[in-house]
Amino acid sequence: MDPACSPKRRRVGDPGAVCVERPGTKFPEVMLFVRESKMGSSRRAMISALARDKGFGVADSFSTSVTHVVAERNQPKDVWSWLKNVSAKCGLEVLPEVLDISWLTDCMESGCRLPVEDRHRLKEESEEEVCTRSSSIPIYACQRKTPVNHLNRHFTDALEDLAEGAAFSESNGRALAFRRAASVLKSLPFRVARMEQLQGVPCLGKHSLGIIQELLDLGVCKEVEKIRSIEMNRVMKVFMSVWGVGLKTAARWYRDGLRSLSEVRASPSVKLTRMQQAGFEYHTDLARPVSHVEADTIAGAIRALVPNSFIAITGGFRRGKDVGHDVDLLLTHPDEGGEVGLLCKLLQYLDEQGCVMFQDYRDNTYKGTNAAGLNESKSTMDHFERCFTILRLPLCPRVTSREDDKVTGRHEVNEAATSHYTTHPKKKIPETRERAVRVDFVVCPSSQYAFALLGWTGSQQFERDLRRYASQEKAMSLSSHHLFDKQQNTFLRANTEEEIFAHLGLPYLEPSFRNA
Repeated sequence: MDPACSPKRRRVGDPGAVCVERPGTKFPEVMLFVRESKMGSSRRAMISALARDKGFGVADSFSTSVTHVVAERNQPKDVWSWLKNVSAKCGLEVLPEVLDISWLTDCMESGCRLPVEDRHRLKEESEEEVCTRSSSIPIYACQRKTPVNHLNRHFTDALEDLAEGAAFSESNGRALAFRRAASVLKSLPFRVARMEQLQGVPCLGKHSLGIIQELLDLGVCKEVEKIRSIEMNRVMKVFMSVWGVGLKTAARWYRDGLRSLSEVRASPSVKLTRMQQAGFEYHTDLARPVSHVEADTIAGAIRALVPNSFIAITGGFRRGKDVGHDVDLLLTHPDEGGEVGLLCKLLQYLDEQGCVMFQDYRDNTYKGTNAAGLNESKSTMDHFERCFTILRLPLCPRVTSREDDKVTGRHEVNEAATSHYTTHPKKKIPETRERAVRVDFVVCPSSQYAFALLGWTGSQQFERDLRRYASQEKAMSLSSHHLFDKQQNTFLRANTEEEIFAHLGLPYLEPSFRNA
């Protein structure tokens, strides 16, 4: 995100807006951005100079301080497409005015800031177009494109906080309803500015619509603020920040009167599992986000140790996120059965190097080979061989986006880390500049690789809806192991994710659009 961008900015005229005094300007409440497209750099420079001479503030580049975007001979849809892109990167919740240059020239001729009239505005779309587009939004998340940086974070954050609060109160139905509402808002190709835009949008119940209405009217929602201030919710979030502590354990600790991590550690009645003990021991490191550079460093090192295998980074990193809480690695071997023993050998080698700080190994328990063996439970857990580990990682330069690779020398970092892991098998990583990082290894046979890759990529709501779609719309059973056609009573083979989508009759969605 551009450091100059802040999601807290409000447009002038909105409740709570604050006008920042700009020295040397006649109209300090206005900051213009003149769009160069169709205008050219020379004319843009001239228009900007004239506007400054008349007392207007003019920004050389788009930022959160911009209150009015001015364009000349631009199609409204082109300007709005550009504006949504740059504002999403800044995390803006309220967009500036989008105006034709005629408004600026009228202001300069009159020598004052004129009111914006309807004829000056470059409108995004008509009400009819909004309703038509909204009504065509699919009900399943697996049918919708959901990018990492969506346009309605102000609403989705509120709904997800309500979902979390409902889950803490064990109201799972309400929690799922709020999550579905947040999911569909994330996929909208427009920023919600009025309730009419939501006509025909699925998954939005009366409660969720009321929350959105209040946020549009007031900028805040009393119910959301109340949920965020409840002591139980705040304490349970702290408890669940410890690796290995789930909802039920956090709730039990709270019912027992515990209110902090130090109280948990000091309580004689609390019996921690091995994973929870490690979670407390390395809490500071594990609470710190893992960067994409660190994830790539780990994956590169593992690839060097098992060069004849396939290794994929899954989870949020595969969906395009720049940071995460852990690194999920999916391993397989090109030869069916060649994956057997692979993980144990890899863990032994890493342990000999002093890189393994904790490990929790689980054997492969998958036994379903026919229709009778299908797991019909609602659980989305698979049965692959896996190991939840904490690895000792040398610190790497951090990046905020993949475009920074050339600046930070990401490839050189990966090469250096790989060299460290492979050329010093007995040498422990130096105690200085090191950190603990969670790494989950999952191993699958090559015949199930496409299904495992799809299942471990996420997001959670995307995967839930994909399996629901398979069951309700196609009479199929989808898991991270297989796709079973109940009507034909047969397993459908797939070597790629694209083939799985084709079996389901769905257009293929790139991982970067699965952030529902």
